Amino acid sequence: SFQLFYIKNLAYLSFVALIAYMLHVRWMFDISLLDRNMMKAGFGMMMMVWSMWFLFYFEKSQSVEQARWGMGTLQNTEVQIPKAKRSQHGLRSHILGSVITGVFVLVFMVSSFLVNFYLSSNFREAVSLAQTALIFVFSFMWGKIAKIIVRSERHRTQARFNRSMTLKLSMVKLWLYLFPLIKIAFLQPLLNRECADTEHEAVERIWVNTEKLDDVLTVFGNDRELFHRWAMSFLSIRHGGIADLCLESLAGLGIVPSSTNQTCMKGCFPTFCEKDVRNDQAHNTHVVCITSCFLTLQKTLDYIFVSHTIFMLVFLTIPIVTIRISVWKEIYKRDHEGVDPPSILTWFTQCLSCREKSGSYEKYSLLQYQEKCHQEAPYEYESWGGSYVEDFLEVILCFAVLACFGIVCPWLTFFGLCAACGEYRLLAWRMTWVTARPFPQGSQGIGDWLQVIEFIIYVAIVMNSLLIVCSLQTHLDDWRPRMKALFVCGWFMCLSMVKMLMKIVLARPPSFALRAADKNNEFTTKIYQKLARQKMGYTETGTSEEKHRILIGIGDD
Repeated sequence: SFQLFYIKNLAYLSFVALIAYMLHVRWMFDISLLDRNMMKAGFGMMMMVWSMWFLFYFEKSQSVEQARWGMGTLQNTEVQIPKAKRSQHGLRSHILGSVITGVFVLVFMVSSFLVNFYLSSNFREAVSLAQTALIFVFSFMWGKIAKIIVRSERHRTQARFNRSMTLKLSMVKLWLYLFPLIKIAFLQPLLNRECADTEHEAVERIWVNTEKLDDVLTVFGNDRELFHRWAMSFLSIRHGGIADLCLESLAGLGIVPSSTNQTCMKGCFPTFCEKDVRNDQAHNTHVVCITSCFLTLQKTLDYIFVSHTIFMLVFLTIPIVTIRISVWKEIYKRDHEGVDPPSILTWFTQCLSCREKSGSYEKYSLLQYQEKCHQEAPYEYESWGGSYVEDFLEVILCFAVLACFGIVCPWLTFFGLCAACGEYRLLAWRMTWVTARPFPQGSQGIGDWLQVIEFIIYVAIVMNSLLIVCSLQTHLDDWRPRMKALFVCGWFMCLSMVKMLMKIVLARPPSFALRAADKNNEFTTKIYQKLARQKMGYTETGTSEEKHRILIGIGDD
């Protein structure tokens, strides 16, 4: 399955991520912050190559399995949805669905900004937790809305329904999960500001806030001139622009303080700093800092990934437990002549293994158990039994977060491997003991999910290059903005060329699959020719007159 293939390949990347994490431990390896950030950049490059290799190698494996099981013409036998009616207003339904999707995404973006502005001025430590809660609330709401939109389109077959649900759920939920992280990484430096009457007073206010951080003071000490040079290098004092216009609009509503006729220092403030020793030897002191935006990005990423994993494992466990409870209640009523069963605590203490000394569970047949599973948790969308779209979506969301922002927290890759193993084990248990007998429908592969993964890879290439330039303090900080833009373009073009090369090398199916396809084609051709001859009354042992008559009948001399 796709999940098992994903786990096997993620194990290789997690091993590299574990090594990168060990190198980041300060008491094990005395590596400077600048070098650690450069290693993160290298890990980001390796993750992009791994993502592309994973995509194309899975496509190759999928083509082999497709040829092995003869699924090349599966579209001719698609399963129709019962009572499906053809929509008389298909174009109108698609337009209305697009409008609802756009409004929903816009409301989420505005809500994310408002929560960030309000908590940043009052409860700064709760920003990451609030953003995570906002993601899950809107994700739950979109799951309900997407189902209504897709049903209004009235698809004739289940494959078309799944395809529409795949695109609508994946695109919007990817944006819900990635936008808060994009906002913190790239938009937060434009929105964070400290305002005063003069530039010097604004820097002094930032200095007062950093005096509470011992890690910063050990580097700067009382050298305010060094801090002022750092602030002028990494903070901006430019006025105007869309960010300032938005901030002044929010100030007019009383959400943020006004900065009219003041000088504002915009950017992320230092929370941990180190001196670049090599530059000290050159008598040019250079300070490398971890900023508040970077820490908020790491914290939000941890919250999102851990919370998503916990919810995913809980939702896989719930149907297993509820089915057992339902079966136990039904058996208890039968054995006790309709008496209501005791509390659930009794079930946990006495019947967790679904076996009693009286042997009542042995009288509950497998057919009855499967009927109970179908009643309580069928394999369909928004059911405790799961569905095709939802099962894939959980894996794709984890992959998207790791591919786009795994460079910030490489250790999340190892955690993602452990979470994927737990999910796969619970998913196998649920498919065996809850779903039990899903409809035996064939498949040509994972379908549109391949396009979704390819889209994620392109987004991740851009995200990683921008994170290296904007968030990680590396040797690129001394470059001019034009050179940084050229680096981003070069990064994208080089990885795109690597992707095209890997597609050329890995896209061709193996030779044994081609030989098997040729033999299958020859075998089916012989069968069709034999059936055609039998239909015309011609056999190999026929007389010459019969052969002549048949030849004349088909128009030959």
